[in-house]
Amino acid sequence: MAATLAAVAVAWLSHSGGASAAVGAAALCEQRAGEPGGGSQLEPPSPEQTLRAFGIVRGWLDQWAVPEPVPEGLGLPACEAAAVELRLGGRVLGRGEWVVSEPGAGPSDRAVWEAAQRAVAQAGERVPRGADNEALAGLGRRLTLSLELGGGLVPIAPRTRGDVDAAVAPGLEGLAVRASGAVAGAGGTGGAGGERGGATLAQFPARMLAENATPAEVYGTLVSVATGSAALALSEPGELSARHGVRAFRFRVSHAAQGEPGGPGRFVYRGGRVIPPTEVDSVAELRQMADAMARFLIGRAGVPGGAGLGAYRPWDGGADPPSAGGSEAALAALALGRYAQSVAGAGGRAQSRAAVAELLGGLASVGAGERAPWDDPATAALVVLVPAGALPVGDEPVADLVERCRRRVIESAGAGEAPAGVPEPLRGLLAAAVLSVAAGAPEGQRRALRDSAQGLVRATLSGTPPAALVTQMPWLGWAELAASGPGQEPPSAAGLRRMRSLVHEHTLTARDAGPDGDDLVGGVVFTASRAALPSWQFTRPLTFVATMLGDARLTPAQERPAELVRLLGLMRFLRQLQADAAHAWMHADPAGAHGGVRVSLWDQRMPIEATAMSLLATAEALQSIAAISSARADADAPDGDQP
Repeated sequence: MAATLAAVAVAWLSHSGGASAAVGAAALCEQRAGEPGGGSQLEPPSPEQTLRAFGIVRGWLDQWAVPEPVPEGLGLPACEAAAVELRLGGRVLGRGEWVVSEPGAGPSDRAVWEAAQRAVAQAGERVPRGADNEALAGLGRRLTLSLELGGGLVPIAPRTRGDVDAAVAPGLEGLAVRASGAVAGAGGTGGAGGERGGATLAQFPARMLAENATPAEVYGTLVSVATGSAALALSEPGELSARHGVRAFRFRVSHAAQGEPGGPGRFVYRGGRVIPPTEVDSVAELRQMADAMARFLIGRAGVPGGAGLGAYRPWDGGADPPSAGGSEAALAALALGRYAQSVAGAGGRAQSRAAVAELLGGLASVGAGERAPWDDPATAALVVLVPAGALPVGDEPVADLVERCRRRVIESAGAGEAPAGVPEPLRGLLAAAVLSVAAGAPEGQRRALRDSAQGLVRATLSGTPPAALVTQMPWLGWAELAASGPGQEPPSAAGLRRMRSLVHEHTLTARDAGPDGDDLVGGVVFTASRAALPSWQFTRPLTFVATMLGDARLTPAQERPAELVRLLGLMRFLRQLQADAAHAWMHADPAGAHGGVRVSLWDQRMPIEATAMSLLATAEALQSIAAISSARADADAPDGDQP
């Protein structure tokens, strides 16, 4: 489409007289009570000042020489905390941090210099002895730099560890702890905790993000070091404050980083950048999203022995182990299969099919003591749903796997009632798989399977409140559409539309997210808790919301423009969760992490399920946009041009 999708939708709305596409949601991010009003003394240096300081430190690294004493007239901004991190090949080589010794003492113009000195000194300890200045300068030019400048330390008074998490804005604020002189060094370990008058120790948000640590976890570590007592670190903050005088602070930072050696320094917000709505406002951009997700899954599928199918840890390049049933591999195969069938170009199609063959081949090879995929109803159902056109031709082990999974699905379906051993959220998945099996079955068996699936769909729908339907998506929605047949309105059409309305009602707007939450807009939170923030889990209902857009039985033509605008808002947040070049500064393998979908904006893990469901959602969105564009073109064509 030549024009942006949003512009086309607005034009449709204007043409049809439709209502505004704006939707409301309960306010989530409220100003924290009892805090200072955000005066300038509490704010970190501006992005412009931070980027200027970044350039100065970058110049020192290129020469491997931090001047001493601190030079005057450079324009380094004064701040109360600073952190410099140096990476070589994605791994931390040196880190230097500096924080005011006494909160409230005011900013220092030595902060950046102090942090840079410490980072270079630590990195120098890890390079070969005897390296000359030229070699060190060459090393400096190969390093990537991350620089954080902190504003004023703001006191917080948490009573519990949960209060610490609630008080510190994830990815935007650091945490500092100060132990009084009486308790510092109580454990006899010496170090910073033993300094007279106590010690102020800090953890910066970039390190929390890169190491996937929560503020509550960091609080315990800081207390342990500041006091010299691991035992005290186990106490709740309220007790530590009342009995031992341990104080806690938060501080906002301004952050600049580079993703590759020699690359430019970029201003970083919560570890990345805020994705503007215009970046997901065309078919080409949505395809780029899908292509990056597919490349990530293809890369993980190629890790030997199935080790790539757990939750990828981009900060160290490892992965948590996948489940024993192999559902991660099956879901990735399904997502790549649908992508290959409907979205991918020629090159991506071939690579995706090769990855599908690799994933299913791995499932077909069951080692001693391993759980067979056909023994797990969920894995068997996902295998059955992989498009036939994406399956490898002539591969007997894979053909045997698919057949065993088909038999398992038929057995699990039973008489159409909720089968034992199948968790409620997976019953829609089973129904969709039964209908897929029925489509290729002989006539007599086909009818029995369809009756069984329809019974399962009806039983699941009748036993699921509208608000809980999101947990059954997209599988139950797809099963309902398939069971109804082309052109027939599904019996649960009203319930499915209500489910979509609930998604929109719980979608964060700019007003809900507040001044710090531009990157949260479009996320969905299905809870009344103010502490809850959006994560990748919204991709499950999102996938079916995308399907609904292109299905006239659920989205009549006059509703499509408004629903398209809403869908694009959801896709913006999905794109926000996707790792890109802006996050490369904290990745051990930037190319390997690119395109993966994170658990949340502050949890950097990349479960295979998150990226696979996101790829399904993006593929469904593209298919629906193509369908409504085609329908619109047909409606606008002169009568003589219609077939």
